[in-house]
Amino acid sequence: MSEVRQRPVKSTEEKVPSEAPSTVKKAPPTPSRAVIPPAVIAKLLIFSFLLFSLPIATYFYTLRTIFNGNSNYSAMAAVIVANLVVFAYVVVAFIEDQGETPDAGGGALKKE
Repeated sequence: MSEVRQRPVKSTEEKVPSEAPSTVKKAPPTPSRAVIPPAVIAKLLIFSFLLFSLPIATYFYTLRTIFNGNSNYSAMAAVIVANLVVFAYVVVAFIEDQGETPDAGGGALKKE
Protein backbone atom coordinates (compact mmCIF):
# COMPACT_ATOMS: atom_id res chain seq x y z
CA MET A 1 0.00 0.00 0.00
CA SER A 2 1.06 3.52 -0.55
CA GLU A 3 1.59 5.93 2.24
CA VAL A 4 -0.45 9.11 2.51
CA ARG A 5 1.68 12.13 3.23
CA GLN A 6 0.42 15.34 4.66
CA ARG A 7 1.62 18.73 3.57
CA PRO A 8 3.52 20.67 6.13
CA VAL A 9 1.49 23.43 7.71
CA LYS A 10 2.79 26.92 6.99
CA SER A 11 3.79 28.97 9.88
CA THR A 12 1.66 32.02 10.59
CA GLU A 13 4.79 33.90 11.45
CA GLU A 14 6.02 34.05 7.87
CA LYS A 15 6.76 37.52 6.64
CA VAL A 16 4.48 38.96 3.98
CA PRO A 17 6.40 41.02 1.44
CA SER A 18 5.41 44.65 1.77
CA GLU A 19 6.47 45.55 -1.75
CA ALA A 20 5.10 44.13 -4.92
CA PRO A 21 7.55 42.02 -6.87
CA SER A 22 9.42 43.83 -9.60
CA THR A 23 8.11 41.44 -12.23
CA VAL A 24 4.61 42.94 -12.08
CA LYS A 25 3.99 44.95 -15.23
CA LYS A 26 1.85 48.02 -15.30
CA ALA A 27 -1.12 48.09 -17.62
CA PRO A 28 -0.48 50.00 -20.85
CA PRO A 29 -2.09 53.42 -20.97
CA THR A 30 -5.49 53.46 -22.59
CA PRO A 31 -5.48 55.12 -26.01
CA SER A 32 -7.14 58.48 -26.19
CA ARG A 33 -10.33 58.80 -28.19
CA ALA A 34 -9.96 59.98 -31.75
CA VAL A 35 -11.18 63.50 -32.34
CA ILE A 36 -13.31 63.87 -35.45
CA PRO A 37 -13.06 67.34 -36.97
CA PRO A 38 -16.35 69.25 -37.22
CA ALA A 39 -15.85 69.72 -40.98
CA VAL A 40 -15.95 65.95 -41.48
CA ILE A 41 -19.19 65.68 -39.50
CA ALA A 42 -20.69 68.55 -41.50
CA LYS A 43 -19.80 66.88 -44.82
CA LEU A 44 -21.29 63.60 -43.65
CA LEU A 45 -24.53 65.29 -42.58
CA ILE A 46 -24.80 67.24 -45.83
CA PHE A 47 -24.25 64.19 -48.01
CA SER A 48 -26.66 62.15 -45.87
CA PHE A 49 -29.34 64.78 -46.38
CA LEU A 50 -28.63 64.88 -50.13
CA LEU A 51 -28.72 61.09 -50.37
CA PHE A 52 -32.13 61.10 -48.73
CA SER A 53 -33.76 64.03 -50.49
CA LEU A 54 -32.34 64.22 -54.03
CA PRO A 55 -33.46 60.78 -55.27
CA ILE A 56 -37.00 61.34 -53.96
CA ALA A 57 -37.17 64.80 -55.50
CA THR A 58 -35.75 63.46 -58.77
CA TYR A 59 -38.29 60.66 -58.89
CA PHE A 60 -41.31 62.92 -58.47
CA TYR A 61 -39.93 65.71 -60.67
CA THR A 62 -39.14 63.38 -63.58
CA LEU A 63 -42.38 61.45 -63.10
CA ARG A 64 -44.49 64.57 -63.65
CA THR A 65 -42.42 66.60 -66.09
CA ILE A 66 -39.96 64.57 -68.15
CA PHE A 67 -41.32 61.03 -68.36
CA ASN A 68 -45.06 61.89 -68.21
CA GLY A 69 -46.12 59.29 -65.64
CA ASN A 70 -43.72 56.48 -66.54
CA SER A 71 -42.54 55.36 -63.09
CA ASN A 72 -39.89 52.96 -64.40
CA TYR A 73 -37.83 55.70 -66.02
CA SER A 74 -38.36 57.99 -63.04
CA ALA A 75 -37.08 55.28 -60.70
CA MET A 76 -34.02 54.78 -62.89
CA ALA A 77 -33.34 58.51 -62.79
CA ALA A 78 -33.61 58.46 -58.98
CA VAL A 79 -31.16 55.55 -58.77
CA ILE A 80 -28.70 57.39 -61.01
CA VAL A 81 -28.93 60.49 -58.80
CA ALA A 82 -28.38 58.40 -55.66
CA ASN A 83 -25.27 56.85 -57.19
CA LEU A 84 -24.01 60.29 -58.21
CA VAL A 85 -24.35 61.52 -54.61
CA VAL A 86 -22.41 58.50 -53.29
CA PHE A 87 -19.74 58.99 -55.96
CA ALA A 88 -19.44 62.68 -55.07
CA TYR A 89 -19.02 61.79 -51.39
CA VAL A 90 -16.21 59.35 -52.21
CA VAL A 91 -14.47 61.93 -54.40
CA VAL A 92 -14.68 64.57 -51.65
CA ALA A 93 -13.30 62.07 -49.12
CA PHE A 94 -10.35 61.20 -51.38
CA ILE A 95 -9.57 64.87 -52.01
CA GLU A 96 -9.68 65.55 -48.29
CA ASP A 97 -7.45 62.54 -47.56
CA GLN A 98 -4.81 63.61 -50.10
CA GLY A 99 -4.27 66.82 -48.15
CA GLU A 100 -2.85 64.80 -45.24
CA THR A 101 0.56 63.14 -45.54
CA PRO A 102 2.52 61.21 -42.91
CA ASP A 103 5.19 63.23 -41.14
CA ALA A 104 8.72 61.89 -41.61
CA GLY A 105 9.49 62.10 -37.90
CA GLY A 106 6.86 60.60 -35.65
CA GLY A 107 4.21 59.21 -37.96
CA ALA A 108 1.75 61.99 -37.15
CA LEU A 109 -0.38 63.28 -39.97
CA LYS A 110 0.53 66.68 -41.30
CA LYS A 111 -1.86 68.87 -43.26
CA GLU A 112 -0.24 70.40 -46.33
